[in-house]
Amino acid sequence: MDEKMKQLTEIFQDVFDNEGITLTADTKIKEIKGWDSFIHISLMAAVQDEFGVAYNIEEIMKLKTVGELIASIEGKQ
Repeated sequence: MDEKMKQLTEIFQDVFDNEGITLTADTKIKEIKGWDSFIHISLMAAVQDEFGVAYNIEEIMKLKTVGELIASIEGKQ
C-alpha cells in the first residue's frame, strides 16, 4: 500500500498541478481543491495507465477515498 500511495500522490500532484498535495487512506477524493469533471477524467486515466487497470463508470462513481482506490487497484492487479 505504501508504494501505491506514493505513486498515487505523484499522480494527484501532477494532474492537479500541485506538489503540496499529500494523501492518506482516509483522504476523500473530492476534498482536493480544484476538483472538477475534467480533472476527474484526467486523474482516472492516469491511474489506469500507471497501474494497468481499467474501470467502468459505475466503479469510478463508487470510489470515495484514496484507501478505496488503492484497494480497488490491488483487487484488479
